[in-house]
Amino acid sequence: MTGPDRRPDARPSSQPKRAARRHEGQLGAVAIWGWPIVLGVLTTIGLVSALFSDGGFGDLLAGVCLAVPVVVGVWYGWMRRRAG
Repeated sequence: MTGPDRRPDARPSSQPKRAARRHEGQLGAVAIWGWPIVLGVLTTIGLVSALFSDGGFGDLLAGVCLAVPVVVGVWYGWMRRRAG
């Protein structure tokens, strides 16, 4: 019995689906590039804010946005090395 969406000569595909081909150990692009992109965007916002602001909230935003990548770099570069 065939329905309107099934061809009588249709065979199941021998190729596995894309998600099934991914090995369990592989990471997706978001898992690899997510945090570096976030840190890059924060750095860009901080630099632009520091360039165009003149005191007040702009300087605070620039300081916070530029401090986050520095803190992350210190944490992963220096603090974790001592713990391991």
